[in-house]
Amino acid sequence: MLRRRPWPLLLLLIVYAAVSGFASPVGRALITTSGALIAPALGRRPRPVGHFLLALTLVLAWDLGTAGSAGFLLSFSAYAGILFLALPAMERARADPLRGFYEDRPLGALRLQVAELGLVSAAAFAAGLPLSIVLFHRAPLLALPAGILLTPVVHG
Repeated sequence: MLRRRPWPLLLLLIVYAAVSGFASPVGRALITTSGALIAPALGRRPRPVGHFLLALTLVLAWDLGTAGSAGFLLSFSAYAGILFLALPAMERARADPLRGFYEDRPLGALRLQVAELGLVSAAAFAAGLPLSIVLFHRAPLLALPAGILLTPVVHG
């Protein structure tokens, strides 16, 4: 059974991607977010690695020349860091038998959510850091603290 909830958001994402010219980071975000929104609407479980590989394939099929661009490399490396570093760490942390002890304490659940947001930002930063150094000949030292501060605002 198809639920209608994701469709207005998907329409906005498509319009935004079109306005931006379907740049590779926006295309990646559109495809991966669409997969994450459509799967539950169809009663299926989202498959982030499959969405990542589909986005990679479609973005390269759209414009193979984008493979060497900084936006493409940084966008896909950050997403890979979230997929292969942050998500497994979050799954292990959620399976921790002591997690309930921390959640029951004052502000415990909030602390765990903030820690997960920080972990996502740190994973994206760590995955993109080598490329940033190679591409720009410097380390983006403010990227990690900015990401940690802005992630709760963006995902609000």
